[in-house]
Amino acid sequence: MKQSKKWCAVILALTLLLCSGSYMADTAGDVGVVGNCFPDEPVFTPDMPEFHCEEGGKHYVQHQYDLALDSYRKALEIDQSFENAYNGLAITYRAMGRLDLAIENYGEVIRLAPGYAQPYASRAELYLCMGRFEDAESDLDSYVRIHGQYPTPYLSRGDFFMARREYSRAAEDYAIAIERNPNLQEARLKYAEALLLSGKLEEASAAFAQAAALSK
Repeated sequence: MKQSKKWCAVILALTLLLCSGSYMADTAGDVGVVGNCFPDEPVFTPDMPEFHCEEGGKHYVQHQYDLALDSYRKALEIDQSFENAYNGLAITYRAMGRLDLAIENYGEVIRLAPGYAQPYASRAELYLCMGRFEDAESDLDSYVRIHGQYPTPYLSRGDFFMARREYSRAAEDYAIAIERNPNLQEARLKYAEALLLSGKLEEASAAFAQAAALSK
């Protein structure tokens, strides 16, 4: 029993020593080494598709589109199902004005990640630019279906209907956007405009007043 108490005393003394300020000061230089074992950002190597996607992004922001395309293709050589690389290709081709190839690559992203909402919205914009209105509406319907808990998909589809001069349908979508976020002034203004163009003057006046009230 006495020996056990001695060991407890030794352990307690070591614990106090290890936790003392002087010991921490002596080993403070090691803290950074330990921290480097757990970097905030993952470290990618050239054998990983993420590495080449990062390189592609760097080239893209510098408007080096050919180099960006090469990087995204290298990522796909490593992993043909890496949807981020297809997304990078789509964005780059879009910046280059190659809408057909941008649409093709957005399609690959959707094929690989059908529950990812943004490619539908992005592809719908390109379809609209190309006059492919049925395709655009179909993608916007998918955007609403996947991301419909937020106002943005309804704003996007409402804008599409406004461009098509389908003002009543636009007003319906803007109204849902307001339901999703009653404080969204943009939605209220667009709703009021759609009502006005639909010939519903009194309702439009009230909607404009509600939008103006949000500025106070």
